[in-house]
Amino acid sequence: MKTLEPYRSDHDRATVIYDGECPVCSNLIRYGSAVRAGHFSLVDGRSEPAVVAALRLEGIEINDTFVVISKGVTYLGHDGIAELSRVSERPLLRLLFSYSALNRLTYRVMARGRRVLLMLLGKNPI
Repeated sequence: MKTLEPYRSDHDRATVIYDGECPVCSNLIRYGSAVRAGHFSLVDGRSEPAVVAALRLEGIEINDTFVVISKGVTYLGHDGIAELSRVSERPLLRLLFSYSALNRLTYRVMARGRRVLLMLLGKNPI
């Protein structure tokens, strides 16, 4: 079984584990141009079931959270998005997610919107 260790030991780039079929997730990744700048590598949970299984062994349910692994630390939910926004070249993304209270609120709205959107699109959870 694949583990998360290779992602935790890569201190040059962080890893974003996301749902590639979720328009909210994909647009956030696309908009956060840090990925294009090479700061992050992407792992689509739908195409990497072994990574999803490794997360679940650690008690992390990918369908309930956004996951960023950076410098050996696993960031979940709004903390993961804050980590992504720290190196983003997009001022709006940095602004939205750099303030803790605003970040938490924005993330809750996005997470709920994701669930509803996937249901409306007829997509199953990962």
